[in-house]
Amino acid sequence: HAETAVAPELRGISLAQLRTLVARATALCASEGWLADSGSALEPGSVTLDDLQRLLTGPAIKRAGRGEIAYAGLLARRPQPPSWYVVAPDRMCAVAMLAMLEQHALDRGLAGEAAVYWFAPLSLSVPERVTLAAGPAVAAKKPTADEPAYPP
Repeated sequence: HAETAVAPELRGISLAQLRTLVARATALCASEGWLADSGSALEPGSVTLDDLQRLLTGPAIKRAGRGEIAYAGLLARRPQPPSWYVVAPDRMCAVAMLAMLEQHALDRGLAGEAAVYWFAPLSLSVPERVTLAAGPAVAAKKPTADEPAYPP
């Protein structure tokens, strides 16, 4: 699909896609010897969400030659409306976040593609994140009567 045609609130990422992403990150960390911002070696199980963006999703977007899209746009073949909104600090361990979302899905009886989450670092492009970080006066959008609240 054309990323620009998909509204940010429809750029969810499935639990299956998150599993694949975290597994790829831990494998690449081990095989490539990823380093933390401090220059120290990263252990595969300690890769943070910030490390994930800096060392995997950001470079993947650049390699695809599509720097203005969200990482979710590289994964999805169609809009993926999320059912859940995830907020997590950048320094959170990616494996821990995945484990929490796995438990969340299990507790709600969600399986496979039924567990779709909206997560700003994956669901928004870099320009959209910059706009969002600029503050509510710039990023806030009041939904119309026929439009869902943003973010979902």
